[in-house]
This record gives sequence, C-alpha cells and structure tokens, in this order.
Amino acid sequence: ANSPQFLTSHLEVLPQGTNLAGVIQPSELTFNAVGVKGSRSPGSQNVVVYNLTSAPKTFRVRSQESFILVEPQVATVTPNQPVQITVQPFVGSMEAGTYKGTAILQFDDGSVQSIRITVVVASKAGSLSPNGVSSAERSLPASDAGCQPTQLLPPVTSLGGGFSVPAGWPIALQIQVQDDCGTPFETGSVLASFSNGDAPVSLTALKGGPWDGTWQSTRRSAQGVEVTVQATSADDRTKGVKRVLGGFGTETLPPVIANGGVSDYASAAASSPLSPGAVIVIAGDRLCDQSATSPGVPLETTLANTSIIMGGRSLPLETTASNQIVAIVPYGIETNTRQQLLLTRGNTYSQPVFIDLADASPAVFVKSGTQGDILDGKGNLVGPGNAARAGDIVNIYCNGLGALNESNAHAGDNGPATSTTVNAVTVSIGGKNAAVSFSGLAPGIVGMYLVRATVPNGVDPGDQVRVTVTSQTNPPVVSQPVTMAIQL
Repeated sequence: ANSPQFLTSHLEVLPQGTNLAGVIQPSELTFNAVGVKGSRSPGSQNVVVYNLTSAPKTFRVRSQESFILVEPQVATVTPNQPVQITVQPFVGSMEAGTYKGTAILQFDDGSVQSIRITVVVASKAGSLSPNGVSSAERSLPASDAGCQPTQLLPPVTSLGGGFSVPAGWPIALQIQVQDDCGTPFETGSVLASFSNGDAPVSLTALKGGPWDGTWQSTRRSAQGVEVTVQATSADDRTKGVKRVLGGFGTETLPPVIANGGVSDYASAAASSPLSPGAVIVIAGDRLCDQSATSPGVPLETTLANTSIIMGGRSLPLETTASNQIVAIVPYGIETNTRQQLLLTRGNTYSQPVFIDLADASPAVFVKSGTQGDILDGKGNLVGPGNAARAGDIVNIYCNGLGALNESNAHAGDNGPATSTTVNAVTVSIGGKNAAVSFSGLAPGIVGMYLVRATVPNGVDPGDQVRVTVTSQTNPPVVSQPVTMAIQL
C-alpha cells in the first residue's frame, strides 16, 4: 500500500591521493557473562576493518587489558578485501560487575583507531543477551534471577571515538542498549543530542536491544562535535549516558525537511494526516536554488531545480523558497497508510520523511484570525458588516476533501466546471446542520475545494459563529472550527 519506499545514498568523491583512515564496524562491543568464578566465558564477536583508499594498509592491534584477546594481531587490509578481527574476553576469574576495555589499531599510515569493549558480568543467569547463555535462562526476568539493574549501557556502535563525518549529510546512528544485568533494553527512550546545535534525534527501538535513528547534520563546527546518548527506562528509574567526541570532514549542503515540517496549508496543522488533493506546506532549509512561482496552469512538477515525490508520483509545485515550498498532493496515491515524501534539489536529495495519508483531511481556509474564507452568492466575504441570514447560500472554500469521482480532475490543474467528492461532506453552522448542495473542486481555481451550503434556521446571531466541515469517511473527520457572521 505504501510502495515505493525510498532511501538516500550519498557518495563523496575526494581528490586523488587523499588518505583516509581505516573504517571499523562496529566500533564498540558488549559481552555478557555470569559472575561465577571458573564459569565459561561469553562467545567471541567480530569486527570488520575496511580500507577506502587505493593502496593496502597494514595495521597492528593490541588490547590494553589482559582479559581481552584480539586476533589477528597483525594484518593487511586491501581496498577490495576487508579484514575480520575476532575479539574474545575471558571472565573466569571475574566477580560480578561491568568492565571496560579498549583494543587499539595502529595503521602504517600513522592513523589510530580503537574498539571500545564492555564486559557485563551478572551475579546470576538472568535474561542475558545471547552470548553464551541458554534461551531458557534468558527467559527469566532479571528481578527473578537475582540481578537488579542499576544502569543502562548505550554503546554507539556506528560511531567510533574520534569519528569524522561529512557535514550536511544524513548519518546513521546505531546503538545497542542493555542494562548491567545483560538484559536487552527495548522499552523506554533513547535520545541523541549534539553539541553543534543540530536537532536531537529520538531513536526507534528494534527487537533485541538495537536502537536506530538518522542524524541530519546541518552545521559544521570547527571545535568538532560531541554526540551524547541518553537512555532512560520507562519508569525513569534506570538511566545511562554515552558520549562520543568526533568531528566533521568535508561539507555538502543537501536539502533538509524540518522535523514536523510538512503541514496542511489551510489549517497549518503539522504532523497531522494529509490527503490526496490537499495543498501542503513543506518547511526546511536549502529546499531550492531560488524563489519561484509556477508560471502557469497546470502547475509545474519541477520548479527552481526542485522536485518532490510521494508514492511514486510527482507533486505539483505552486511556489518555492529556500525555507518553504507550497505543493499539492496528487490524486491516486494509496490512502490509510504512511507514505514517504522525498525532495530533490538538482542532484542532491533530502532524507525521506513519513507522511500519514488519509482519505480526507478537511480544513477551511481562513482570511484573518478565525474568520473563514466563506463567501455569499455575490462573491463577498461573509463577515461583520456582511452577515448571512437563515436560508442564504454560502460558499465555503476548503482543503483536503480527498478523492473525486471525476477522472478528468487533476491536482495542480484548474478545477473542472463540476466535480464531486468521493466522500460525502456535511457542514455545521452554529451547531446546526446546514444542507449541502455541492462538494468538489472550486471551478476554475487550482488547489481549492468548494462546499456550498444553506444557512439553517435557529442559529444564534453573532460575528463569530462557529463553522465546521466534516468528511464522512470511516470514521468521519471534522475540520478545525472557523467563524462567520450571522444576523437575524
């Protein structure tokens, strides 16, 4: 229903002869064991070393702690053949506790990389991670197994100490979280923040302890950047913090869609469901090369070198600016699911953002304050000084009424002479049901729906009488209220 899906892949081409340090993945390992002297050590884990240069690199690796064995101790990694390092801790003489260690890789080009190692020795076999503990033992809650967690351990496996990432690029954040009893952390929250002022990232939990997110870097800092990861249990009793210091390499400037930056044009409601045919506002940074307005009708789908795709369809664009674009959601995209919105500027791409797409997302356009864009039969605004009476027909201009029955209606084009919304529409004026005689696209206007209704009897007069529009989907969706003027 939400096909196709997009991911963005960025390729950085550096000058010939540029020397790049070896890449280590993962950069941090966590082992779990049971603290009974003479017990079996946890199984080994592997780290892969990559070489991104054109010449072979030789490295030596050593552990700073006697309880950690790393093999091989000397290896050469070529551009087309990564090297696998095996890390094995020995815990036979250890008491319960959390032990830290580091393996240092010294490359022949003078660069140094490190693998951070944490060994958790629990006091009794509880619900430990899969390193050397049976599934039956892992099924026991930690509280029943005699181990009470005191802290969370959130190692950042995707960023090593002293990391260098290109500024302006989306950067993967992968964190394997557990407590100090070895229990994978799957509920609660994990938040990453950045010392250079980039927006914090709330990571998503995956089964078994991994947490995943994307850091949209926007600022390059000469002082480098510190990434701080804060893990907090659901009951707020157990916490853990991890800090990793690194820096920025080259800087590129792809478009960035702001967090919660896609909203309904009429209501300005952000992060709420949208619908086919709706006019939307996309806020962010570096969204286009220059400000522009579509030169005619139908609206262009590429404007100022910028295009937007949702559900495999291009969005008609009304206006573009560096920090804001006004566009229309095309008809024919699958609803009642999450769709991805992808923005391209030239040969640069935004990080895809998810949009909830509903059958309808009704909203009434406003003129000022709460005054709805509601006109009388002569085309004049119904407001103070031009109030409507019972029996008058009013034209209510709306957004987000969804699909139409007419196949000749297209988002981004003028509304046809007549059209009808697939979902019936009802109107409430002053709490009274108003008879609706038309609901469809506004004829001859781009991106606006028109609902024609009759002012009912019995409405209390006033300059700010409440008006709502409801799309009779399943369940019905009601617009935010606007106001109009009513007189006796």
